[in-house]
Amino acid sequence: MAIQTIDDIYPLSPMQQGMLFHSRLEPNSSIYFEQTCWRIRGSLDMHAFCKSWQQLADRHPILRTCFAWEELDEPLQIVMHSVEMPVFEYDWREISNVEKGYETIREKLEDYLQQDRENGFDLAKAPLMRLAIVRIADDDQYFIWSHHHLLLDGWSHTILLQEAFTLYEANRCQREAHLPSQRPYRDYIAWLKAQDIEQAHSFWKEYLQGFGGATPVEVHTADAIDTSELPAAASKTPDYATERVLLTEELSTRLFLLAQRGHLTLNTVMQAAWVLLLHRYSGEEDILFGATVSGRPPDLPGSDEMVGLFINTLPVRVQIQDPQEVVQAFLKRLQLNFADLHRYGYTPLVNIQSSAGIPGDMPLFESLFVFENYPTGELGKRTDAGRNGGLEIELPTAFTQVNYPLTLAVSPGDPIGLVIGYQRNRFEAAAIRRMLEHLQTLLQALADHPNAPLLELLMLTPAEEQQLLVEWNSTQTDPIPYTPVHFTFEQIVERFPDHTALRFEGQSLSYAELNRLANQLAHYLRGCLPRPLDAAPDVLVAICLERSFEMIVAALAVLKAGAAFLPLDPANPAERNSFTLQDSQAPILITTHAIAHNLEPDSQTTAPTHIVILEDIWNALAEETGCTDITDTENPLERESVKSALEIRCLPATNPSHLTTPDHLAYVIYTSGSTGNPKGVLVPHRGLSNFVLAFSHAMRVKQDSRVLQFASFSFDASIAEIMIALLQGATLYLAPREILLSIPDLVRYLQENAITSASMPPSLLRLLPAGELPRLVNLASVGEACPVQVARAWTAEEGCTRNFINGYGPTETTIGACWNRVEAVPAGATAIPIGCPIDNTQVFVLDRHLRAVPVGVPGELCIAGVGVARGYLNRPELM
Repeated sequence: MAIQTIDDIYPLSPMQQGMLFHSRLEPNSSIYFEQTCWRIRGSLDMHAFCKSWQQLADRHPILRTCFAWEELDEPLQIVMHSVEMPVFEYDWREISNVEKGYETIREKLEDYLQQDRENGFDLAKAPLMRLAIVRIADDDQYFIWSHHHLLLDGWSHTILLQEAFTLYEANRCQREAHLPSQRPYRDYIAWLKAQDIEQAHSFWKEYLQGFGGATPVEVHTADAIDTSELPAAASKTPDYATERVLLTEELSTRLFLLAQRGHLTLNTVMQAAWVLLLHRYSGEEDILFGATVSGRPPDLPGSDEMVGLFINTLPVRVQIQDPQEVVQAFLKRLQLNFADLHRYGYTPLVNIQSSAGIPGDMPLFESLFVFENYPTGELGKRTDAGRNGGLEIELPTAFTQVNYPLTLAVSPGDPIGLVIGYQRNRFEAAAIRRMLEHLQTLLQALADHPNAPLLELLMLTPAEEQQLLVEWNSTQTDPIPYTPVHFTFEQIVERFPDHTALRFEGQSLSYAELNRLANQLAHYLRGCLPRPLDAAPDVLVAICLERSFEMIVAALAVLKAGAAFLPLDPANPAERNSFTLQDSQAPILITTHAIAHNLEPDSQTTAPTHIVILEDIWNALAEETGCTDITDTENPLERESVKSALEIRCLPATNPSHLTTPDHLAYVIYTSGSTGNPKGVLVPHRGLSNFVLAFSHAMRVKQDSRVLQFASFSFDASIAEIMIALLQGATLYLAPREILLSIPDLVRYLQENAITSASMPPSLLRLLPAGELPRLVNLASVGEACPVQVARAWTAEEGCTRNFINGYGPTETTIGACWNRVEAVPAGATAIPIGCPIDNTQVFVLDRHLRAVPVGVPGELCIAGVGVARGYLNRPELM
C-alpha cells in the first residue's frame, strides 16, 4: 500500500493481538466473525442510509483499519486515509409472491448469512466491515452488518448504531447532523502502554497461586460423535452454534431486586449462577473461567464514547469449599473478587498466564462469561415516526464465534436474555439446551432462597428429577425373584433329569447325576464334619478345585447344605489364595490332595479348621465294603479325610431340607485388590437369584443352549456362567484351562462344540474371529470397558442376528447391575453405553453431596436394589 494512503500506524491492544493470532491460526473458520441481522419495517432511503455509514467510516479511524504482521517483530494496525464502505443491496420482493414465500425467504436469508460468514475478511485490507440490505417488500427489509471482532466490541456497536441513525435522519431530511467529537482508538493504546505492569504481575501471580488446571466442562452423551471419523466437510461446517433463551419477566424482575437489595450488580448474580453450574457440572471446588470486562478505563476521559475494541478477557477464580455457605455471603464474596480483578483488567491474558508461571500451551479456562452491560439506547424497540428515521427495528439475531469451547452471553434487558455459544465437536445442541434449563433453575433458586446454603440450591428441573430418579429406575418386577438358586436348580432337575448338565473333556453329567452327587456332598457337609463345623446358613466353605465336574458339584453342595461358598482358583498365586483363606477365616475347605499341599497353613493361620479332600469322598462312595484304617497314614489331614469317607457311604442322595432364606449368604467373592488389599464381598441369595434370572433373559439362554464356562472360578463372572446354564436346563461346557489360554484352540473348541452362549472380556473378544463363529449367537462383553471396535466387529456383519450384550457391574452389586443390548454401533461413536439397570436395581449418577447430576455430566455411579451386597467380610467399618 502507498504511504500517502495511510493515516496512522500503531500497535495492537492485547485483545487484538490474541484475536489476530487465532484468526491467522484458523483462517478458514468463522472465528471472531461478527454478524448481526435486523428486520427493519418502513420506507428505507437507501441513499441516506449508505451515506450515513460512509460518514461513520470517515469519522472513526478504527473503521478504516487493517492489520500487518508479515516480517514484523510485532503486528501493527494501519489506519487508511479513506475507505469506501461496501453496502450490498438485494431485491427479493418477487420471492414473497410465491407459495410459502416467507419460508423461502428465510431459507434464502440463512444461506446468504452462512455464505457471508464463509467469505470472511482479508485482515490485511480495509475496511473489515460490510453491510447488506435485503428488500422483501416495499416497506420491509433485512439489514445485515458484518465485521471482524478485531475492530469493535459490543459497546461500540451501540455507539455506531445510534450515530448511524442520527446521520440517517439528517441525510434523509437534508440537514447537517451534529455529533460530538471523539477520541481516537490510538489514545487507548497509549493509555495501555502507561500502566504499571509490575504491580499487575504481582497481583496475578498471587491470584492464580496453586492453579491446578482449567475447570473441565464436559457433557458426555451416548451418541457422541467423534469428528475424527467424519469427512472433513462434515466435521468443520458448521463448527459453531448457539442456543438462546429469554428469562420470564417475573424471574428477571426478581433477579434485579436480588441484586438491588444486596447492593450487588446483576453481573455478580448472573456470574454466581454460572459458577454454580460449572461447579455442579465439573465436580470441582476450585472454579476458573474467563470473563470479559469492558476495558474502558475511568481514568481515560471520554473512553465511554470511544469506538474500538476495549474488552479484555480475565480469569475469574472462585473457590467453593463450604457447601453450607449462604447465598447472600457467596454473592458478596463473588462481587469483591471481581472488583479486585477490575483494577488490573488491562493486563493481557498472555501476561497473566506468564505471571502465574503457567505454560503457554496450558489453557487457563475452557468457558467464557460475557455480560453485555453496554448501553442499548432506543435501538431494538418498535419506534414512532421521527425516531430512527421513522423505521421500526426488531430485535436482531446475531452470530459471533470466539476461541473457547463454551461461552455464556448475558443480555441484561427486560427480560434478561441468555445465549450459549458452543463448539459443535465438543457439545450437542440437546446438551446445551439442558444447560440453559439448569441455569434458569439455578437463577430461580438464587432468587427464591437468598438465605439458603449453596448445597440446597436445586439445579435439575422437576421433569429431569422425575426421569432420572423414578422413570429410568422403574425396574421392579412382581414378584421379585428371591428364591435361592439351588431351589430353582432342583426344580429344573425334576423337569429335565436326563438332559446333559455338564460337559468336560469328552465326559458328560446329566442333571439327575449332578443333583445326586451334590446332594450326597451336601448331606456330608451338613452332618458328617466334626462338630461344631457342620455347614449351616452363613457358614463359609472355601472351594479350591481345578476346573472340573467336582468344582460345580462342590458349589451346588455348599448351597444345598445351607452354607455359603468362597471360590478359589488353584491357578491363582499361592500367596493370593493363602491370604484369602487367612483373611476369610473360612472354617471348611473343599479341595484335593494335590492342591491341599500347596495350601499348607502357616503357624499364624487359624483357618481352615477342617479340610475336606474330595477324591477320598468319591472313593468312599464307590467302595462297597471296608476302608483303609485311619492309622495307615501319617498325614493328619488325610487321616481326617479317610475317617469321613467311612461315614459318607450311608448318605442319602435326596435333596436336603431347605434351611436357606433369601437374606442368607450365597457366596463370598474377593475383590482384585486394585484399590488396596482384597476384600471379601458378602453376597446374599436374593441378589444372586435376581441377577441370574435377569441375565438369563438378557442372554436368551434356553434348554438347548450351550453355555461356555470361561471365567476363573475366583471371579464372580464364573458364578453367572454356571447359574444361567443350570437354572435354564442348558448344558454348561467346561473348557480345560490350556484351551482357554490358546486363541486357535479356543476357536476350535467353540466351533466343534457349537457353543451358543459365552461371556468374555473385550480384550479377548478383540482376538477372536467373529465371522468364523456363527453359532455363537449370544455373547456378553464383561469385566472391562467394551471398545467401540469390539462391539462393531461382533455386530456389523450383514444379516447378523447376534445378541451382543455389554454388561457392567462391580462385585459389590452381585456380578452385574446394568446391561446394554448392542444392535448396531453408529458411525463416529466414541463409547459403548453400559445401558439400563437390570430388574429390581436402581442406578443413580450423583455428585459428592449425593445430588443427582444431569444427563451426560460426570459423577459417581451409585447402585441400589436387591443386588447390593451386605458389605465386606470382617470389615464392618466399611459398611
